[in-house]
Amino acid sequence: MTTVIIRVEAVRMRQRSLVPEIILFFLSLFFSIPGPAAAAQPPLPPSGGLEWPAAGDIATGWSLSPATDRGHRGIDIDTAPGSPVTAAAAGVVAFAGYTPAEGGGLTIAIEHQGGLRSTYLQLDTTVVATGQTVSRGEMLGRAGDKPLHFGLKYLPPHRRSRIYL
Repeated sequence: MTTVIIRVEAVRMRQRSLVPEIILFFLSLFFSIPGPAAAAQPPLPPSGGLEWPAAGDIATGWSLSPATDRGHRGIDIDTAPGSPVTAAAAGVVAFAGYTPAEGGGLTIAIEHQGGLRSTYLQLDTTVVATGQTVSRGEMLGRAGDKPLHFGLKYLPPHRRSRIYL
């Protein structure tokens, strides 16, 4: 009888210790909860501080499953093939080339001030090279026949691209 009571109490203790973690998890889905490393990171650009990289409507939005850490880490902009694709902000081209993973195709990645990286996938052509400095609004290339994928990454987590445009 005593072992049953002890086991029941042990289960109750484990459940109680998970409650704060579960509450923080659900709050983090809707609010930014700074952790110890958050204070050391440079500030992000303000919402609306980046330029739209191409003309068009959002075909697919940002989504991420907290359970699997998988999803769509950016937005797809439904733009006409051959349309100009421009830099969302000034920076240095970290990569310009082909990426076979996850349908990337012809890809450009730009490192911006403060640790922000923007990525532009599924392009038809590029007019910039790795190491080149680009200005906000400068043409990077032309859109391909699929919607332009635009993503943001901030050392290391991905960010919801739409709120910075």
